[in-house]
Amino acid sequence: MECISMKKRKNYLFFILLSFCFLILYTGNPSNKVEAAKIKKIKSLKFKTVGKTVTVSKKESKKLRVTRKPSNAANMKLIWTSSRPSVVSVAKNGVVTGRKKGTSTISARTTDGSNLKIKCKVTVGKKVKSVKFLNSRKLSVLKAGSTYKLKASISPSSASNKKLSWTSSNSSVVQVSSSGVVKAKRNGTAKITVCSTDGTNKKQTCKVKVFTPVSSVCLYSPSGNTLVQKGATLSLNASILPKTASKTTLNWSSSNPTVAIVNNLGVVTAVNSGVTFITAFSTDGSNKSTTIKIIVDCLNASTTKLVAHRGYSAMAPENSLAAFQLACQSNFWGVELDIWETIDHEFVVTHNNSLLARCGVSVNVTDLTLEQATSYTIVNANNVSSYPNQKIPALKQALDIFAQYPYIRPVIEIKQSLSKESLTHLLELLNSYHMMDRVNIISFKANNLTTIRTLKQLGGDTVSLQYLIKNPVDSTVKYCIENRIELNCDYRYVNPSFVSTLHANGRKSIVYTVNSYADAYRVVKTAGVDIITSDNKLF
Repeated sequence: MECISMKKRKNYLFFILLSFCFLILYTGNPSNKVEAAKIKKIKSLKFKTVGKTVTVSKKESKKLRVTRKPSNAANMKLIWTSSRPSVVSVAKNGVVTGRKKGTSTISARTTDGSNLKIKCKVTVGKKVKSVKFLNSRKLSVLKAGSTYKLKASISPSSASNKKLSWTSSNSSVVQVSSSGVVKAKRNGTAKITVCSTDGTNKKQTCKVKVFTPVSSVCLYSPSGNTLVQKGATLSLNASILPKTASKTTLNWSSSNPTVAIVNNLGVVTAVNSGVTFITAFSTDGSNKSTTIKIIVDCLNASTTKLVAHRGYSAMAPENSLAAFQLACQSNFWGVELDIWETIDHEFVVTHNNSLLARCGVSVNVTDLTLEQATSYTIVNANNVSSYPNQKIPALKQALDIFAQYPYIRPVIEIKQSLSKESLTHLLELLNSYHMMDRVNIISFKANNLTTIRTLKQLGGDTVSLQYLIKNPVDSTVKYCIENRIELNCDYRYVNPSFVSTLHANGRKSIVYTVNSYADAYRVVKTAGVDIITSDNKLF
């Protein structure tokens, strides 16, 4: 017996030794290590169709499905257990069955050595049949930054698990808390869903639109003018705050459509003289609005005279024959032009002595003969491309045009100080055209005007004269009154008191250079100006 036992012991030891050697040889092989490393374990577990809680009825069975990741793990087997098998039993395949009223924790554990575990509370009782919002109608539109408490009910009210979950389809637009408090974040639309948590997946969804209301409306005229000439239009601009407002369209109205009407773009059309108030108001329900006063009036050409500055210079090159012709055809009261005396004692029409700016040639008119000066072409001027090949005109050429329009008054500005002989020559020229009764001679040089008044034999004592000055003072007004000369000043410096004094002494007030109707209206209505010089046909 002892020998047999000894033999068995030796065989057993030999087997252990052989197994140990084999294990060393196997694990020492690098290829075996790589193969062992390739075995993938489960890294995560998640219930597929239920959450962390589920309700089943008594005797009801429900399969709990678990998603394992990665899906190609070597060992996908799970071990299922119930903390209270008498309440809820669980089979090897994860099927739970309600046994009696109560709650049990069902666990699923991996068997691949990853030691992962997932739990679910299973309650045996009444399941949720429906979920319903109680106050979602008021939530359809929500102001950005505001909050709203959503309420929901469960049916039946005796359901074992009354807990609900809340979710937003776009949390950057609308957030919702675990208790159903909705917070509007920014403009947009999102869906709020309330769902049962007992595994029945009963839910209801409501749509929420977040908007930002208009807080203020600002209305202004881009030109700064709120005075409109009858028949003219004025575009008003409106701005809305905040810039993130959801609805930026405006409605427009006129308090007096017989004076002016306004379209949906804010364009005002003047209909008749008077006052109206244009209102722009929001259309998003915020009831924000603003109003601007519009005055419609029409300066009367029969009482306020309009002189074309250097011809119709807004449309054709200034001081050109084309500009003079166009001004006459456009029915200006008068046409202003600038003259210089040439070296051979003739007169040409140009604003500056130098022809550099107008003709691109660095020469002075006063150093040229009439023939030389009138040979230069105007190359730099308004709308010169539409009126090519316009030359520096001789005064005689301009007078030839005015002779065709006996109702037009030439307004001739003498740019330089002239001798008595030169002024005599000028008056002789005007007399030859029979224009002394309608011409206006103007100058910044007072000595020119004073000398002309002495040339009585040529009509210098009765011809209409204007003294040009930027900013007149008391002595300027006195000089004009004493010498029977009209006062022509910069419109920005016109003084109603001076104008009144001039009128009281039979003298007129003229201003230059007014290019907007609003400014023209102001100097006429507030200062009483008689004549306006402009590049434009204002009225």
